[in-house]
Amino acid sequence: MQRPDAMLIKRFLGKHARGDGDDQRQIVNRAMEVPLLDFSHKDDARDFEWSMSSQDFIKDVDHWTLADGDEVAVEVAEWAFDEFVFVYRRPVLMQDVMRPSDGWLSRADEDLMQMQATVWAYINTDVQDPFLTQMNGYWPNVMEGLDELRVKRGLKDPVTAAYYTTQYVVYDGEPWAYRWDGFFAQSGTNGLFIATDGTEAFWDEATHGLTTHAQWTYGGMVRLMTYLKYGDKHLVEVIPAQPHTKKRNNELTKKRPWLNATGPHMLLLDRMPATQKEHQGGTHASPKPHRRRGHWKTLKHPKYRHHPQYQKQIYVKPSFVGPRQVTYEGNIYRVVEPIEETLSNSTT
Repeated sequence: MQRPDAMLIKRFLGKHARGDGDDQRQIVNRAMEVPLLDFSHKDDARDFEWSMSSQDFIKDVDHWTLADGDEVAVEVAEWAFDEFVFVYRRPVLMQDVMRPSDGWLSRADEDLMQMQATVWAYINTDVQDPFLTQMNGYWPNVMEGLDELRVKRGLKDPVTAAYYTTQYVVYDGEPWAYRWDGFFAQSGTNGLFIATDGTEAFWDEATHGLTTHAQWTYGGMVRLMTYLKYGDKHLVEVIPAQPHTKKRNNELTKKRPWLNATGPHMLLLDRMPATQKEHQGGTHASPKPHRRRGHWKTLKHPKYRHHPQYQKQIYVKPSFVGPRQVTYEGNIYRVVEPIEETLSNSTT
């Protein structure tokens, strides 16, 4: 199965990547091993159901406020993955996000400068991961550095969470891929979006526009992860039924690292691909796969007494009735266990 981000990666590894660092290949090779969440088949990520206001499917949430005033629900404690790639598209007004190859746009140009942007982001939720700490320009003590910046910005709450990203922004009709490396950090209900020193030095004043893209990336991730917990659809990983058992090492794979990719492609589905024929009669036919409605329930049973939500309500996602893993058209589809079930199973 061809990776949908293959042509983007080809651009990163070519002569059109602009940004600090010469470790593009190192980042890309790592990205080939982690889950891929690709939503680039629509021109605006805000058209996906997971991008709606989080208040539409959860209640009693805190919020982050981004630089452009958008509010994003805070549910940062329950990421579906520790490490993943997130790809999306979005129309951008260039007075909001400066294209680094230009100067700041004049007000007269505002109405004429809407561009379509594709954002490819490698995300790592462990800022002390040895893979990151050995990279050129990476901060030796990330949490300490972020806390110093938090103090400079007058925020009272200490930094309690931080995530790293290498992000590339590509505009339709342009050859360049603009790279931004930095951190998303949480200080109470406030967000810090901090470029690395190398990114700041490379882009100078142009850093602001790419940092705004990073804000949108984080907002999308939070909405997506919250939807995975409360929304109607389930996360399904897709891998080849007959994957390559041995990596190929030759000139072709150096130029096309996606040929050796082992990370699963993730989809949002409300049912598994159809693999059963229509029932032709008889009394022992398997039930046709379908969905069971989502609902709120109170954890009253004693087996949940150690659960943090014991005697409180939790939301149970709509569930699949039928097989949780199927093989279809040469690929294996497997439902990723919902967060609620993971928590419940850990208490039994």
